[in-house]
Amino acid sequence: MLSEVPAASLSEDDLTIRGQGLLKIHWWPQAIDVYSELRTRRPKDPAVLQKLTVLHFQVGKGETALELACQLEKFSESAAAAYCIQGAIQEDLRKPELAVQCNTKVLELDPTGQSLPIPISQVRQKLVASLKTLGR
Repeated sequence: MLSEVPAASLSEDDLTIRGQGLLKIHWWPQAIDVYSELRTRRPKDPAVLQKLTVLHFQVGKGETALELACQLEKFSESAAAAYCIQGAIQEDLRKPELAVQCNTKVLELDPTGQSLPIPISQVRQKLVASLKTLGR
């Protein structure tokens, strides 16, 4: 079985293929192991960090995902995506003021949504919902 081969013993190409396969079948914890190993090998790869961030959020590790998203925003090409993810996490953590700040930043950085993991219309909807929660 493929999962019996430890991630640390695989090449980067094999890890990438394994990670993609695990994502397709929604095996999030195993995918976290693979993308964690990839992150160790490619610490300056924002795509790997973004996948790892989203995976942690998907398995309910909001605080870990938030820490990773803060690291992701340091990559200028991924800053809008990082704020987008942070906004979703803050919303999930029931922190609407922080969600508003993050989603506003997303719209400033990428008004067309080209670099985002979700459609820009969803960012706008989340922003409106958070503003309503705050009574604005």
